[in-house]
Order: sequence, then C-alpha cells, then structure tokens
Amino acid sequence: MKNKLKIIIILYCLVTSCNSMKSNISNKKCTYKQKFENLLQTIVDTPELQQYFKFQDVAKDNDLVVLINDKLVKSATIKKNGVNILFLSQSEISEKNINRFLDFQKIEIKEQIAIIKMVYKIEGIEYNAKFKLDNCEWKLLEKQLFEN
Repeated sequence: MKNKLKIIIILYCLVTSCNSMKSNISNKKCTYKQKFENLLQTIVDTPELQQYFKFQDVAKDNDLVVLINDKLVKSATIKKNGVNILFLSQSEISEKNINRFLDFQKIEIKEQIAIIKMVYKIEGIEYNAKFKLDNCEWKLLEKQLFEN
C-alpha cells in the first residue's frame, strides 16, 4: 500500500513538473514580436473599451488609429473589425486631422508580465492594465479604467 502511494506521488510530481515545463517552453517559443502584437490585440479587444471606439470618416471606415511613439512601431499587424489598425506618426495624424487615436504612453514587457498605460484623449479615458503571458496569449491580471 505504501509503495502504491509513493508511486502515485512520484507520478503526480512528474506530471505537474512536465506541465510547468511545457508552459515555460511554449512561452519561450513566442517571439517578442508575437508577444507585442498579441498584447496590442488583447488590449483593443478588451470588452470594457469597445464602447469608446467610435470611428471617423477621415480614415477608412472602421479604422482604429494608434499613435506611433518610442513604445510602438509601424510593423505591428493588429486588426479591429476585420481591418488592420493604422499606426500613424503625430505628423500623419495632424495632416489627416484625426482626433481619435490611441496613445500608448507605457508598454513594458518583462519576461511573462506586461504593464500598459493607454490614453484615448477624445473619449477622456485612461486604461492601465497588467497582463501575464500564458502560452503566448496575454491574460488580464489587473486593470483600471479612468474616465475624465
């Protein structure tokens, strides 16, 4: 009886250890670009933010515009309403007279944790969130949504 219990405990330890290793391995296979794009996609798909995403005619219908800054690059491929999100510089936004754009003031990705601060001035909101990476997908840990 004691031997069976020892075997069960050893098997349990092996299984849980393998699952933990599998999770770490799959997170390591995820490139920084994938982590970054998945994080942005997770943010723009956040249910609490959908009510604020109204679109304007200056850009194509249903486009969402993101301000390029030192935290963001144009090469990210993110979609909203089936259309690629536009990543524009401050001068492009001014030239096109676009008032509705997301400003990511903080994006930190360290290991398997991401912290963001996004401002959407036209709607008077600030969204702060903390995410944990799990199999190359971001899971929300904490969030704060402020309305002015």
